[in-house]
Amino acid sequence: MQKYFNYYRNKRIAVSGASGFIGSCLLNELSKYSKTAFGLSRKKAKIRKLKILKIDLSKENDLKKVVKKFDIFFHFAADTNLEKAEKDPNNNFNSNVKPIINLIRYSMKLKKKLK
Repeated sequence: MQKYFNYYRNKRIAVSGASGFIGSCLLNELSKYSKTAFGLSRKKAKIRKLKILKIDLSKENDLKKVVKKFDIFFHFAADTNLEKAEKDPNNNFNSNVKPIINLIRYSMKLKKKLK
């Protein structure tokens, strides 16, 4: 497994959903290979000794920071409450889909190939 993680050595990596199980496990492992691996969260978060940035991908100023600062982006963030989503589908779209669309559009605008 280590040979796969060597690819990430010295890469600037962002992991959204870092406060969740999968995101935090991945960030923990990536942090062993890259000093610039950060978790992203809409809320202020502290997870062990991991580096977490308060970022909202639906906001343009926060998008600029992510696209300019990182080379690789793992997206695990999502609102998964079905009842809440059914009551407010627009909020669900803005929370789950719009950040990815914004990230892609902004990457294209800056002509940055974000993996």
